[in-house]
Amino acid sequence: MVTVTKIPSQEEYEKELSRINQKYLKAQKDLKYHQHQNQGNQMSHCSGMSGTECAKWKKQSAKELETIHAPRYNGEMQSAKQELENYQSSVAKLQTEKKQAELNAELARQQKIIEDNIRETFRIETEKMQALSDALTKERQAKIIPPPPPVIKTPVIETPKNEPLAILSDMDRLENYVSKTPQTTIQESKINYSALAIIGAIGIVSIWLVRRFA
Repeated sequence: MVTVTKIPSQEEYEKELSRINQKYLKAQKDLKYHQHQNQGNQMSHCSGMSGTECAKWKKQSAKELETIHAPRYNGEMQSAKQELENYQSSVAKLQTEKKQAELNAELARQQKIIEDNIRETFRIETEKMQALSDALTKERQAKIIPPPPPVIKTPVIETPKNEPLAILSDMDRLENYVSKTPQTTIQESKINYSALAIIGAIGIVSIWLVRRFA
């Protein structure tokens, strides 16, 4: 009996089937030969034998066929049939295992493709969500803490360095004018000139202060 360890080629398979079949056919042929021989013996006239010897010989021939030849060749035919079934079953099992292995490999490949696609899709979506989250975070921060307003530079109006001196000079001139004017004229226009001097001084000082602190 052949032990099958690998899937045979079509030629090897047919050759092995033919070998097993030949074994079966040989055992069948040998059995038929002994059956025909026994049949001929049973029909023989037993030339040269007495009736008792002839009957005994025929009985012996039938017994050999029944106890020796038939069991032997029937057993060989049964063994050949069993060998054929085992061989075909073993080959079929190997073919099934191969197909199953190929199917498993294909399923594993498809599963890997699916898993890779899922991981890639998850990565892309995660990046999108992260980008969106960052954008929303920046937007919320912008609403909570608005950016500072632009700094507008106020032009500085420089006060002439000699402006206080000019004011004092004007006051001095006014003072000299009063001192040089005759008393009668001063008395007559005391109120007018005093008021004018005060108003003038206040105006000059106000202009200087406005320019200074503007």
